[in-house]
Amino acid sequence: MSQAASVKEIFERHGLLGTWSADCTKPLSKQNRYAVYRALDADHVQREVKSDPTAEGALSVADRASESGPNDVNISWVDGTGGGRVNNTVRVEGNRFRLWHSTSDTGEKFVVDGREVDDDEETVWIHKCGS
Repeated sequence: MSQAASVKEIFERHGLLGTWSADCTKPLSKQNRYAVYRALDADHVQREVKSDPTAEGALSVADRASESGPNDVNISWVDGTGGGRVNNTVRVEGNRFRLWHSTSDTGEKFVVDGREVDDDEETVWIHKCGS
């Protein structure tokens, strides 16, 4: 039996490391956040989400990742402020992805089948910048 892929390997396989935004042609702002995904080591990928160019972004670390389909990646994030764990599934298509499922470690659902629970809006596609 082969060993499961590391968190870093899964992110690399799906091209998820790097800088992402809903609109890479627009500057960083509260309406157009940027997320930077960087591998810390084989088992940890850090995400920094920035909405203010003069301030550090919100940090979280993925310490678990798996594939649930050819384009679906399950990622478990630990909030950098000790706010708990969020389990996400992203659907990847080329150089873009969207949040498909998102739940807290307590079972609270934020996104189901690509739709925000609070307003029933579709999640937006996030694009890889500079690619």
